[in-house]
Amino acid sequence: MPGTVLLFPPDSDRSYREFEDAGSLLPPMGVASIAGNMRRQGLSVSIVDALAEGLSIDATVDRVLAADPAVLGISLISSSVFIAAEIARKVKARRPSVVVVAGGPHMSAVAEETMRRMPEFDIGAFGEGEVTAVELARALEANGGRPQDLDQVDGIVFRRDGSLVRTKPRAYISDLDTLPFPAYDLLPDLAKFYRLPGDCLKRLPATSMVASRGCPKECTFCDRSTFGRRFRSYGVDYLVRLIKHLMGKYGIRDLAFYDDNLMGSPPKLRAFCERLIAEKLELTWSCFGSVDFIKEDDFKLMKAAGCWQVSWGLESGSQRMLDLYRKRVKVERMERVLKASCDAGVDNRGFFILGGPGETKESMEETLAFIKRAPLANFHVTYFTAYPGSEACRTARDHGAYDDDWRLLNSFQPNFVPKTATRDDLDLYFKKYYLAFYFRPRIILYFLKKLVREPATAKTVWKGFKALSRFAFKRSSC
Repeated sequence: MPGTVLLFPPDSDRSYREFEDAGSLLPPMGVASIAGNMRRQGLSVSIVDALAEGLSIDATVDRVLAADPAVLGISLISSSVFIAAEIARKVKARRPSVVVVAGGPHMSAVAEETMRRMPEFDIGAFGEGEVTAVELARALEANGGRPQDLDQVDGIVFRRDGSLVRTKPRAYISDLDTLPFPAYDLLPDLAKFYRLPGDCLKRLPATSMVASRGCPKECTFCDRSTFGRRFRSYGVDYLVRLIKHLMGKYGIRDLAFYDDNLMGSPPKLRAFCERLIAEKLELTWSCFGSVDFIKEDDFKLMKAAGCWQVSWGLESGSQRMLDLYRKRVKVERMERVLKASCDAGVDNRGFFILGGPGETKESMEETLAFIKRAPLANFHVTYFTAYPGSEACRTARDHGAYDDDWRLLNSFQPNFVPKTATRDDLDLYFKKYYLAFYFRPRIILYFLKKLVREPATAKTVWKGFKALSRFAFKRSSC
């Protein structure tokens, strides 16, 4: 019986530019979670991860149609919208009966605008997708596949009589433990097709997962339309069972938690760490965090539980820029937390944003000085990007030059230049940051030791070093 194909589309835009070889390729956890819930409800579902398999657009279309689907669900990030629309157009040209549903973070942010600009999509799904996908598949099966008769399904936008109809938002899933495990088995082989970035990799085999949803912070550059502001976490029992499943079935030894902020609930983080210690699992792990949630004495517990690295959303070393981003944190607090983490033996990986509204040469110099003095083992900077659905996007033109081409939304090429700086200024400091951080004896020694201690990761780390060198020396020195 025809079912649903869930597609993570290819990306021919080379999002990482010079860093393509060093970029990560993570399992699409949202797609896998939706597939797991559809399967548990008795629905026929399969996954095509065209990005992981390196499929062309035409090869992707062939793979989709080979499954003979009634419904094609496409997960959208902003930079892949046009590629997804082309795939949808080619699928419908060969099989007009296929109903194309577009979901994912981009659709959650700007559903109506996307549906207006992309007539190839029959339905847009916004918000969390697990329950919506089940209800939508059943509604389409019941009404003979008519995508214009779906008023009873929450969380969608569909077309009827030349107009768009938006149903009421779907309530967030309050108890995440009611969801089944993500359908890892429907994805391509984890070890063969997916990779963590070299600077977030401790040992192999490794993969990523999420332990929570939602972020209570109010940063101007973030869009929270998919998971909302309320922090919700999976229970400790659920997480330990899932970790044991990944270790037992796939041999996973290193996990990267890609939650927005694993530290959103310090008591739950401590309970999770205590359980990992009690289970005596042979596991290392890393996570993302925010310095205004963690208690400084928790790092020793995290270290004992196997945590070896925390990736921090630091954004800037300028207090003025932090205030403009509405980070609600002080530079001094950032420095204290980074020191406490380092003292406990947990590596710090810092993420910074360059070129937001109000950015000046002075603020960029402040950030450069912070990067040099902070106890960071790894570092990333991206251009400030006004993502659809964020406050920054709504106000971008008030503060500078803004290009709303969705294809620019990969953070490695700016879609915004503030009135207080030039594009040349941004490009210069982008390169300065990387050169100042990585080409220092301390950092070079850190990575040499990493290669010796963790030889299985050498290939990935070496690719990252080559990519960085190409970037650093392709133009004249700063």
